Amino acid sequence: MTIQEIRPGQSLSSLAGSLYGDTSYFRELAELNNLDIFNPESLAGQTIEVPSVEEIQSRASSAIASALSQINTQSLDLSAIRGPASLSPQQLIEWLL
Repeated sequence: MTIQEIRPGQSLSSLAGSLYGDTSYFRELAELNNLDIFNPESLAGQTIEVPSVEEIQSRASSAIASALSQINTQSLDLSAIRGPASLSPQQLIEWLL
């Protein structure tokens, strides 16, 4: 993880685009640093932690695993979803993601 200062006029999406080649990573930057994305004027001059793509992907995988562990697959009716026939309900949810 590195540290980066947000320059005046720089948005999180432009920073994400220059760091990762993908502007959609702005959400991860905001979440990790507890930033208010609805008040971009407050961002200039702030020093933020910038994770590597691998760190972002690891956090996303952990969040998905946590969410999946909280789903009661026994109570879901997944019969209308056509996925690979051999998948369990848990595997089907993961396949859909």
